[in-house]
Amino acid sequence: TEHSPPPVVTKKTTLSPQQQKEKAEQLFQQGTQHFKANEYTEAIQLWQQALPLYQGSGEIKAGINCLGKLGNLFQILGQYQQAISVHQRALGLSKKIKYRRGEATALNSLGQVCTLLGQYDRAIACYQDSLEISQKINFRTAEIQGLNYLGQVHYALGKYHQALEYHQQALKLAKKSDFGFAQAYSLSSLGHTYAAVQNIEQAIHFYQQALSLFQQGNYPFPQASCLRNLGLVHQRQGNLEEALSYINAYLELALQLNYQVAEANAYLDLAEIYIDRGEYEEAINRCHQSLEIRQSLQDTQGEAKTLNCLGRIYQVSQQFDQALEVCQKSLNLAIPQLFPQESLKAAQQLGSVATILKDWELAIQTYLKAIEVLEQQNISFVSHHQEEGINRIDRQVYSQLIEIYIQQNQLEKAVEIIERFRRYQFVQAFSDHPLSVSDERAEDLELYQRLQRQMNALHFRRQSDEMKPLSTSGLNLNSYAGLQVEATALTVLEAETKKIWLRLQESDPELAAKLRVIPLSFNEIQNQVRDQNVAILSLFITQQQINLFVITTDQVRLHYCAEGEVETFISGLENTWFKPYIQNPLQWRNQIGESLLKLAQTFNLSQLITEILSGIQELIIIPDMSLSWLPFTALPVLVENKPGYLGDIFNLRIIPNLYCLSTLSSQEEIDSPCLGIIENSNVNSILYQYLCQKINNIYSEKRVKYLDLNQVSVEQLKTEIKPINSLHVGYPIEYEGQPISKIKWQCSDEALTLEEIMSGDVSELSEMLISNLKIQFTDSSLFHSFVHPLAYLLYCNVDKVIAPLWQMDTIANVVFNLIYYQNRQSLSMMSAFKTAINQLRNLTVEEFKANYQQDLEDFILSQQTLENQQQINDLRTAIAMLSQTYHPFANPYYWASYMIQG
Repeated sequence: TEHSPPPVVTKKTTLSPQQQKEKAEQLFQQGTQHFKANEYTEAIQLWQQALPLYQGSGEIKAGINCLGKLGNLFQILGQYQQAISVHQRALGLSKKIKYRRGEATALNSLGQVCTLLGQYDRAIACYQDSLEISQKINFRTAEIQGLNYLGQVHYALGKYHQALEYHQQALKLAKKSDFGFAQAYSLSSLGHTYAAVQNIEQAIHFYQQALSLFQQGNYPFPQASCLRNLGLVHQRQGNLEEALSYINAYLELALQLNYQVAEANAYLDLAEIYIDRGEYEEAINRCHQSLEIRQSLQDTQGEAKTLNCLGRIYQVSQQFDQALEVCQKSLNLAIPQLFPQESLKAAQQLGSVATILKDWELAIQTYLKAIEVLEQQNISFVSHHQEEGINRIDRQVYSQLIEIYIQQNQLEKAVEIIERFRRYQFVQAFSDHPLSVSDERAEDLELYQRLQRQMNALHFRRQSDEMKPLSTSGLNLNSYAGLQVEATALTVLEAETKKIWLRLQESDPELAAKLRVIPLSFNEIQNQVRDQNVAILSLFITQQQINLFVITTDQVRLHYCAEGEVETFISGLENTWFKPYIQNPLQWRNQIGESLLKLAQTFNLSQLITEILSGIQELIIIPDMSLSWLPFTALPVLVENKPGYLGDIFNLRIIPNLYCLSTLSSQEEIDSPCLGIIENSNVNSILYQYLCQKINNIYSEKRVKYLDLNQVSVEQLKTEIKPINSLHVGYPIEYEGQPISKIKWQCSDEALTLEEIMSGDVSELSEMLISNLKIQFTDSSLFHSFVHPLAYLLYCNVDKVIAPLWQMDTIANVVFNLIYYQNRQSLSMMSAFKTAINQLRNLTVEEFKANYQQDLEDFILSQQTLENQQQINDLRTAIAMLSQTYHPFANPYYWASYMIQG
């Protein structure tokens, strides 16, 4: 039940101030005993009774301390508004009597509630205010707490580097102050954060230091938490013997403390380790031990989690009837609203077992339920080290359902689920991007997002590592009373959120579709094929097969790619395409033709063209995962019985999903585009300055705006870009895996991110060409991401984007751009693009010398200085080398990088 905030005292009493003080202390201590026994209602009532007595006795500081305890309890129960009210009252009283320690403590407590509500900016402000006060009055305890809390909120935001910095500062200060517990807590927090960034060795190092200090200080509950964390990270690293040792020590300590929640967790952790060891009977026994405790504690979430583990054991040991029964039990227990993770895992396992038993109806219905959980619950509350598992599950759920529909020859259903998955990925991936909306929509959008954050925060409280200190203090976060409160709160929040979303859908369908997944029916999908000469090629990699669905105006057909292990294909693509590009670019360039030929053979392109694509002129390709980085235009095929490329036969466009296609303009050609050229003369890139000037000369003065970032202010740029409908970004943009929206454009006065530009009034902008995108792969995660990063621009309603897949040869890039813009004067964007590709690759050495070489060399020499002598020499050498080949740009390396998205 909800409890009102403590009332302001108005009732008179006959007790003297000393008697009131003694009575208040008695009530406070009684409340504390009930709190330790998890008897929260009694604790609240007693502390509320103590408050007016503290006030009457003049013990205001003791009353503030009582308010702090009461606010923390409301927080534990999920009654966040009451918690905020109490902490604000404590803050107000502290300010009134100039009790600076009380202020710092209340601000930290307010910050914690705001963190749990997903109000991260407000939480950070509270912590920083507390930190400022603590540092002024030398209140080391609150200062260390504030630093650790700042680390935790940045952890929750996924800003792990900042989180590490705050925890390191807290650790340094705790050591200086010789606060043993604070040192251990900071070390443990560092362990969590290093585990989140997959630095397992450092995580183990800090967990072990924390454990040692907790043992020295005789803090048993944090000891237990450290032992468990050490066991889990060792298991993740495959060190099963070490993992077993730590989890057994964790179990032993839990038994000594009579800490039943920890005991149940230990048995479940042991079961997971025994599964990895292939000792299934031992794993089953541990699961049953955990299950017995969960049931006695009425721990519904823990019971569902244990049943999921048990179901997995039965499945891998091929005891399918038992697996079916256990997974069904878990699914019935794990209410999606309260326990989305457990519900999702139960549904995924039940669907998998039903598929093995060929119970297609049960499998389909179960997977559809799992998909609903994924789409209705934002998974952002899942801590980082769990994300990889969740992401595997979501792809598996959709993929397994797609495979069933393929087996049942229900291709239209398979296509529906593929597009549904892509929409789900898109909504998840771009949920943090700002949305440009009109003023009348802004209030509804802000309210929707705030309510969504509050729902996520309720789950985050139960799931995150940040709440472990509370659970290890003996508090049952999943108590029946707490869950009742959360269920009520979630029901209200979900109803209100859906009401607002429906209102947005009615007034702004495009905005609503960016907030939630709206599944497309096959008819809606097929309607995107607006011409009988157009086909959609939808590629999707399931666990069994690389599938290529061909959707035309009258049918959908499935084209099977070459047989073989999917994992072998994916790893082969990484080894022949991605790794050589990073590690040995020259080798990658030399083998690009051979690599593309193998890919064409894998896709069975010759069969696809002759049997399915006859009469088709344009292909809209939707790649999957790492296929987004392939130059489809350069895949070798026979053209009229002669060697050629896929781009010779078809006009090719790439899109991330069909919903994007439905929101983009169907207009193919702008009669008289107004071109904006973005250059930065401060960047030392000689030929790109040459290119921008040449493009400027191609266009008439009325149809071009030449913008040098080094000479325009942010406000000027925003103003000048408004009427532009075609944008050429001519200076080098370095992309290193950060959201492309965060790339900064340095103007004359300050930096402006692409995000800030695209969220402004750029409604006229329909096409972009990014001529120099330097994509720096630091690891394979970007290569395996579900879409090319430039898909963000389509999300911002730019109709078409031309950009390179890899860093092009500078001279080839300049020549391609000049040819493209010359052709764009009279041709559509697609036709100008295709013509430019063909002219570049067929350009002879005589044509290169006559039309480009001398002009390039003259400009290069005119830019020569002492500082750029090496760059000048390199460019002249490159031109000389190209002049020795009959077709200088025939290799796909020179012309295949560019693609059209949109």
